[in-house]
Amino acid sequence: MGRPMRRHSKGLTREKSSSKIKLFDVIQAPLEKRLETLSDGVFAVAMTLLILDIKLPPISNDISSTEYGSAIWALWPKVGVFFLSFIVLARAWELHRYIFSFLIRHDHILIYLNMAYLMAIIFVPFSTSLVGEHPKFEISAAIYAANMLAIAGLKFIMWSYATHERRLVSNELSSTVVEWPKKRLGVSIVVISVAIFIALIHPQASILLLLSYQSLMIIVPLFHRSLQPE
Repeated sequence: MGRPMRRHSKGLTREKSSSKIKLFDVIQAPLEKRLETLSDGVFAVAMTLLILDIKLPPISNDISSTEYGSAIWALWPKVGVFFLSFIVLARAWELHRYIFSFLIRHDHILIYLNMAYLMAIIFVPFSTSLVGEHPKFEISAAIYAANMLAIAGLKFIMWSYATHERRLVSNELSSTVVEWPKKRLGVSIVVISVAIFIALIHPQASILLLLSYQSLMIIVPLFHRSLQPE
């Protein structure tokens, strides 16, 4: 009775050792869904935090309607950059969803590239508050634009890594699908880089450029099917 049990134990040991997963091995579904869930959660938190910075300062109930209206109007820099940042996060989430829909596996490097990307996403409420509180300072606009550049740049790196030699995507994925996000992100990187340079000269013009570009990238594809992903 004892000997068969020892042989069975050795078999289990060999089976466990052969089934060990190395640190850099590819991770298949459904484990990869946890990364998407985490990413969606970070986007949700970042979007929610944006609105918390918009609030009236303490004011007396004895003020006139005109003074009250002036106090609300004074919030326009915060409201304006709130809309811009929300658009940025919405577009970032859209492209993140698009890219992850084509990934059929994950690996260690992709996971940490995504973590770096999420760090840039969760930094947006802070950089937004800088521009909202101090819109006239060049450094505020420059940090904000640099935050946008980090988001676009990290997403470009992530997608390039995943699609290089079809590392993490299907071999049957068309070149059109692979190149579309790269082109879109490439244009964003160029525009945002220009915005950083302008921020050092005219902060408000830099923010206006970013707002115009982000708005166009939402509106134009609605009328031009060629600018939409296949």
